[in-house]
Amino acid sequence: MLPFLFSLVAAQGPDIRTLDDLAEKRDVATLTAYLTPDSLKRINPLQVLKTHGAYETGRRGWDVVELMPPDGSKSYVVFTTPMTTEDVGEMVFERQGAALKYVPEDDPLGVRITRHKFDVGFDIPHKTTTISDDLSLRKIGAPGPHFFIRFSPYLHIDSITRGGMDVPFSQAGGTTAISTSAAFGSSTETVLQVTYHGVVDLPQYAGSITDNEAQLTNDYWYPMIARLPAPYEITVHTPKGWMAVGQGEEVS
Repeated sequence: MLPFLFSLVAAQGPDIRTLDDLAEKRDVATLTAYLTPDSLKRINPLQVLKTHGAYETGRRGWDVVELMPPDGSKSYVVFTTPMTTEDVGEMVFERQGAALKYVPEDDPLGVRITRHKFDVGFDIPHKTTTISDDLSLRKIGAPGPHFFIRFSPYLHIDSITRGGMDVPFSQAGGTTAISTSAAFGSSTETVLQVTYHGVVDLPQYAGSITDNEAQLTNDYWYPMIARLPAPYEITVHTPKGWMAVGQGEEVS
């Protein structure tokens, strides 16, 4: 007689292809059925798929991508779309068995940006920007094994380092998960060197580059945590004869 065998397997949530297809169809009702009850306490975050944001974010369509933090402790899905200023950002959901739990963008997850130091360059013929940011951070609570920075999803992080050492990260859309222990070590404050680039080609919506102008207006071209403010310094490299325009006091 064969022994009776059994196993317990955690219920698996919807795969990325299914979620992406539902997002493309803007099937809010079916997607909402996957959400945990606490994801709907304030408002259904997915409703924007049908209504668009205040400035029409989402009109160019939504994609759904998987985000696996470098520590592998959790799994997330990200609803992503080209963004414009002051509108709905990346929507992040943590997988919890077969359900999805909303991670609000205004939750800093225990980390705050205290200062930026940017170096910005443009490749006009290729409509590309390349940016580095000495990103100053401070713990404001008890962060978990990773935290998020967010910006417009056309930007792609090339590297994150701390004192010349690589800091593990993973990016999906415009959301990047960063290892807390590698970013901070035993300190409560840190400075990360973040380098990234992207094709800037969203005229009349966000950033754009033409033969006589490169602009990042109406664009989230800089890392954010909970959209909280932070002071900055910026160096801009322009073609010969061009003028750089921005907020603040000119230093040189």
